[in-house]
Amino acid sequence: MTGLLDQKDAAMETLQFLRERTGRDKLTGLLNRDGWDRKVGEYQKLAERHSKPLAFIVCDLDGLKETNDSIGHEAGDKLIKDFADVLRQSVRETDVAARYAGDEFAVLLPDTTEDEAKELVRRILAKSVNSKIGVSVGVGNDFSSADQEMYIMKNSNKNG
Repeated sequence: MTGLLDQKDAAMETLQFLRERTGRDKLTGLLNRDGWDRKVGEYQKLAERHSKPLAFIVCDLDGLKETNDSIGHEAGDKLIKDFADVLRQSVRETDVAARYAGDEFAVLLPDTTEDEAKELVRRILAKSVNSKIGVSVGVGNDFSSADQEMYIMKNSNKNG
């Protein structure tokens, strides 16, 4: 009986490892879209149950296509990795950061209002400027509104 329990424990550990591994972006080590979707679902349920706020930040690197086209994909990958480092240095341990899509990143901030999240945005933008990474950022109390804000900033950066 003990051998069967040991096998079950080993199988559960393997399953947990695979879930975590498949939920990570290979280039940055941040959560990927699948990992993000799982975490967001968990945190949204907790926030609703305990009437706690959630804030979202969406970031999109500016000029990545131009970098890839002019100096190569290795340089573009370096920008992506460098920005992932900016996020890691900026977020709290309780925050959830992900590479949401190609050059788009997302951060979920539990127990945080939209106004409080703007302080993190200031840190992200300051570190991005210091690292010479152009980025457009949006903040909202849900992903959709943060994404819309990011596109407004992106369009402003292109036209400004």
